[in-house]
Amino acid sequence: MTIPRWSLIPYQPALQPVWDEAVSAACNGHFIFRRDYLDYHADRFRDASFILRRSRKVVALLPAHRRDDSLVSHGGLSFGGWLQVPGCRFQDIEAGFNLLADTMAEQKLRRLSYTPIPHPYHNAPCEQDGYLLQRLGARLDGSRLAAFAANPADIKRPHEIRRQMKRGAENLPLDFFETDDLPTFWQHLQAFLRLRHEAEPVHSLEEITLLKRRFPAQIRFLVGRHRQRWAVGNVVFLHPRVIRFQYGFRSLDDARHQTVFRLWDWAVCQPEMKRPWMDLGTSMNPETGELEAALHFNKETFGARGIPLNHWRWEP
Repeated sequence: MTIPRWSLIPYQPALQPVWDEAVSAACNGHFIFRRDYLDYHADRFRDASFILRRSRKVVALLPAHRRDDSLVSHGGLSFGGWLQVPGCRFQDIEAGFNLLADTMAEQKLRRLSYTPIPHPYHNAPCEQDGYLLQRLGARLDGSRLAAFAANPADIKRPHEIRRQMKRGAENLPLDFFETDDLPTFWQHLQAFLRLRHEAEPVHSLEEITLLKRRFPAQIRFLVGRHRQRWAVGNVVFLHPRVIRFQYGFRSLDDARHQTVFRLWDWAVCQPEMKRPWMDLGTSMNPETGELEAALHFNKETFGARGIPLNHWRWEP
């Protein structure tokens, strides 16, 4: 029996060990692509992920889901795209896109919406997908600007910010710590988001509790406490190369004391959380899609700079 050089295998639960092993090995892997994370919202995102093999060897994964007549990688996460294991080459991803076009035609999927993982999360070069997409006729369908900082523990903050942080520490001393008291943390987070943004957290308390139980080393909850009052807090996702500040809360009365900057500064210097990169997320207005310049400037003040998260649209 002749084995095709490349094959595109639809993901199914029996392949979870194969999938998770490839995620762990990938040059651009992330724990959010492991099935125990990816499948927590399977009821909202109809999974349509694929495994790309060269002969019998897994060379790449595509985390994806269906949305009407589109294939999306990935609408339930900040990004997606081909996850490439060591040894994956240009021809592999080229073959993957060609096979994907055939599969999409068979399944009557008209377009691919594709947001690749940004380069700070890469441990080796693996960006041939962007070149191939433009060569195949895909178009850039939008971009969000994220704020990243390289070597965040070593950044020399502007003098005025350092002065404000020092004065804040004198006027409102904080005890920083990690907590597993998720109900209390979520009460503070919900109250802050409702008051400040009329919004709810991305995850429910039940969802984040489940994910924390599944990924205790990667998902952390940090708090700054003044006496017995929680003044500031942040959810952190830890990747081998990146510390990502997901979302958080703060006392609106304490803004002048730079509580958020002080928490970030403490976190990036902790030995178990020290990483080559810091990710402060995007600063986009959810209604208009435009950059909230003041929010992005605030992140720049802490030392971050912009990296775009590009959205490709491909209609093969």
